[in-house]
Amino acid sequence: MKSHPLQYVILIVLAVIISVSFGQPAPAAAQEGNVFITTPANGSTVTGLVTVTGAAAFPDFLKYEIFLKPGKGELLWVATTYAPVINGNLARFDTRTYQNGTYQMIIRQVNSDSNYTEWAGPMITIDNELGAPLPYPEIEPSYLYMPEKYALVRLKNCSGVDLEFDYTSPDGFRSADALKLRAKGQDTTYCPFEDFVLIPGEYRGTATGSGEKAYTYSFQAEVGKVYELIYNGEGAGRNQFIVNYIQPDKRASTDTGGTQGPVEAVAAAPTQTPVPLAGAIAPAAAEPAAVAPVEAPAQSNSVLPVTGQGEPSVLPFVLIGMAVLLFVVGGGALLVMWRSGFSV
Repeated sequence: MKSHPLQYVILIVLAVIISVSFGQPAPAAAQEGNVFITTPANGSTVTGLVTVTGAAAFPDFLKYEIFLKPGKGELLWVATTYAPVINGNLARFDTRTYQNGTYQMIIRQVNSDSNYTEWAGPMITIDNELGAPLPYPEIEPSYLYMPEKYALVRLKNCSGVDLEFDYTSPDGFRSADALKLRAKGQDTTYCPFEDFVLIPGEYRGTATGSGEKAYTYSFQAEVGKVYELIYNGEGAGRNQFIVNYIQPDKRASTDTGGTQGPVEAVAAAPTQTPVPLAGAIAPAAAEPAAVAPVEAPAQSNSVLPVTGQGEPSVLPFVLIGMAVLLFVVGGGALLVMWRSGFSV
C-alpha cells in the first residue's frame, strides 16, 4: 500500500499535542527555595524558652508562619514573620504555654497572592515541670526583621480591656475588619500583639478599648521601617496610644536572608516534605493593602485563618480534548480518502 502524505502530517500533529498535554508538570507542592527547620532536632525534648532555627526563603515571598501540630489536633500558632530567613532564627516560643506532649512542627510558606504550602518539620516532645500551662508567655515569638517592600507594624494592647483597631489610607488601603486584641493580664508584663504589613503611605484610624471612647490616630508608614503601636487605655492620659519607630530585630550572624546572596543552606537541610493543604485561597477582602494584614492573636491556642492553594491548571485537559478531536476528524478524513480511491 502506498502511504499518503496526509497520514504522516496527522500522526505528527497528534504526537506533538499528546506530548505537550502529558508533559505539563503537575502543580508543584512548593516553589523553589529553602523551607526547613534545623533546631529543635527531630525527636528532641524541649522545655522553657526555645529558639527555632532554619530557613524560610522562596520566590514571591510574603511571609512564613510556624505552627505546632498535636497529633490529629488543630494547628497551634507559634509565630509569623514577614522577611525571609536563611540559616537563621525563625521564631522563639515558650513551651510552658503548651500542654506536655508530642508535636510536629509545621512551616507555612505564604506567597503574595495568599496561596500557601505547608511543610512538615521535626517531631518534638514538650516536657514541662508544670501542673498546667502558663496563661502568658515570657517572650514575643515573632521576629521583627526589616521588611523588603512594606512597613512592618506590631500592634500591642497593654491595657486592661479588650481592643479593637482599624486603619485606612487616602489611597484606599484599609483593614478588612477591625483587628481585635484581648486585654493584658494583670499578673504579667506580656502585652497581646498582632503583626501586619502596610504599603507605604499615610494611615489614620481608631483604637477603641472596650467601654472606652475611640482614640483617633494617624502616622506615616515608610518602606523598610518597623513600627510599634501601643494602646495603654484611657487611664494612661496622654499616653493612651503611642506610635514608636523601632529598630528591627538583629539577625543571626549566619543569616543571609536580608541580603541579595544566593539561597543556600550552610549544612544539609533536614528532609521535610509538604503536607496536604486545606481550604482555598483567601477572599480578596482579606487583603486590603495587597498583603495579609490580619494575623491570629499571639496566644498559644489560636489558629490562623485557613487559606490554601489555587485551582490546578486545566490546560492539560484542554489539549487532550483537542488531541481526541483531531484524531476523530483525521480518521474521518482518511476514511473518506480511502473510499474515494486514495491509497494510504
